[in-house]
Amino acid sequence: MKLHLILSAFASVLAAETLEIFSKNLSMPYVVKKTWVDNFIKFNHVMETKSLRTRIVALGCVPSNQPDGRLLNVGEATRQHEFIFSCQQDAHGVISYDATACIDPLGNEMKIGDSRRLSNGTVIMHCAISGGVLKKVVEKASGCFFNNTLYGEDETWVEQIGEDSEEQVFMFRETTRPKLGRRQAVFVEPKLRGRLMQCFRPHYNFFESQLIGCVVGKFGIRIDEYAQIEPGVFVKCFEKESGGVGIKIIDRDELSCKMGNSTVPEGYVWIDTPRAAEFTCSSGNVVKKSCVLGSERIPLGKEVRLKNECVFVCHPGTNLYMCDKMLTDSIVIDEDLTGAKSQRWDFINSKRTFNEILS
Repeated sequence: MKLHLILSAFASVLAAETLEIFSKNLSMPYVVKKTWVDNFIKFNHVMETKSLRTRIVALGCVPSNQPDGRLLNVGEATRQHEFIFSCQQDAHGVISYDATACIDPLGNEMKIGDSRRLSNGTVIMHCAISGGVLKKVVEKASGCFFNNTLYGEDETWVEQIGEDSEEQVFMFRETTRPKLGRRQAVFVEPKLRGRLMQCFRPHYNFFESQLIGCVVGKFGIRIDEYAQIEPGVFVKCFEKESGGVGIKIIDRDELSCKMGNSTVPEGYVWIDTPRAAEFTCSSGNVVKKSCVLGSERIPLGKEVRLKNECVFVCHPGTNLYMCDKMLTDSIVIDEDLTGAKSQRWDFINSKRTFNEILS
């Protein structure tokens, strides 16, 4: 009886000096023994009042890392030091406080992998994980900046003129048909939808945007080149004296090519056997398509070994034949080179003295 009274008194004093809290399901009362903050996580050392078992419970995150600091619950976030920090809990119940996003100079959130272009596109800021740590990395942009997009070397884009769509290829005007009295749309000229641009890097030291052609509908046409934008309708992109570009309709005959005394039409393909090459007429220019040796067609730039142990190079200009051994029909026709070789041969095989040869 005396022992029971002592235990009851001890329990009453303990309840008066401590605070009871409950778990999330509110089914188990606890007594808080100690509270502390370690590595931005707040912990409680508690004792279950029924079983008298003790354990450590993580309550949440404290951005200040101080015992009396503001507590963030799991799932909450805060902005600090130009980053967004989140209080998270994994599948095993472990709570962590980590930077999960960046903040750009305008105060907007940047998710991991996002980037921002600053200073008129000359500087790029990345939000990325480096060495296991979330960082904001700033680097100088390499390329051409247009319409919030950075283009690398040799990349092309369209500077649109007006609000025309890709399907609006021509300009029209209305006219009245004399007999029927009806108004109809009559074709006037092709409509320039935009300028074709390319990122160019002269001398490997800076980038600049270069005007290289015209855009008609969905067709990109380089300066001084042609395109068929409708059946039987050909247009040419040309550079204006003022520095811009324009387009004009041309006759199909202007696209033909001259081959000696002959004229071939646009798109015509032929094989020049002596030159071992296949040619086509494209936009008024003779273009080499491939090389032809017998029945074999060889792509431009490819090397093949021949039966005579020579290597044949299909070059866009003049084909190359490379041989380790002299061919049977190898005859020098260069007069200067022939004379030099003959003089050298006489010098080596002559019985005359060196002074006699020089005199």
